[in-house]
Amino acid sequence: MLKTIFDRNEISRADVARLTGLTRTTVSQAVGTLLEQKLVKEIGQGASTGGKPPILLSVPSNARNLIGVDLGSNEFSGAIVNLRGEVRYRLSLPLDGRQGKDALELAYELIDALQVRVTSPLLGIGVGVPGVINPAKGSSVHWAVNLSWLDLPLRDLLQQRYQVPVYVANDSQVAALAESFFGKQRHTNLIVIKVGRGVGAAAEL
Repeated sequence: MLKTIFDRNEISRADVARLTGLTRTTVSQAVGTLLEQKLVKEIGQGASTGGKPPILLSVPSNARNLIGVDLGSNEFSGAIVNLRGEVRYRLSLPLDGRQGKDALELAYELIDALQVRVTSPLLGIGVGVPGVINPAKGSSVHWAVNLSWLDLPLRDLLQQRYQVPVYVANDSQVAALAESFFGKQRHTNLIVIKVGRGVGAAAEL
């Protein structure tokens, strides 16, 4: 139901019920909960179709913040984004040759600095890392040669530190996903090739 409101941007409770197949009572109760959580707001009246004008609902873009970080190249960079993928704040820290534990500490420093700038509840953290990611081991970094990380349980470490959901993936893979979802053009198939201290590639089919 939240996705229906989000996708339509402005929609009445009756139309939510029609599109989701839920009863109006169920929709009304769920909308009440979403209003309390400030995930949905009432934005005014819609056009009347003969009866009382409906109250329109919308998902505020800044109802929640997310943090995305790129732990690659010669710097660690990150941003705070809202629910529409709009960047609210950016920050980069030079890597300066750090590896192993020192590189991990720099990642903490970056995310700590971003966390204090969030303006809404933090929904989660997304991390792009150069190297081989092992989803069978909780998205641990199996091997990131440029950072000297071997079987580093990065997702677990970040979740324990920040107490929010964390998603870790190869940096080329998340670049392909980002272009697929938020690029100016919608692609049926695309390949992303990332060239830096190494060469990586990912495909979204």
